[in-house]
Amino acid sequence: MLEIVHRQPEIDDGDDASWADVEFRDADLGDARLDRRIVRIAKSLAAAPRDSIPTASDGLAEALAIYRFFDNEKSSCSNNRRRPAASRPSRRSA
Repeated sequence: MLEIVHRQPEIDDGDDASWADVEFRDADLGDARLDRRIVRIAKSLAAAPRDSIPTASDGLAEALAIYRFFDNEKSSCSNNRRRPAASRPSRRSA
């Protein structure tokens, strides 16, 4: 019988680059604070991928910060789509 195993991504809060650090290393949201925040949000939400934002976050303040981030015009997906595909990092392994 086939057993399906769900594995949580490993989140490393240490000095080593985590997947979120690598994935968002070229983020340019026009504000260095937002560039750092997207990494923290990704780590927080990845630690509990099935949970809602309030449940996955570390308290009310963090949940509200995540909602403010997504509500910020600078963090809009349409803002990031304007970047030419050639300048976006490739997800393919070398």
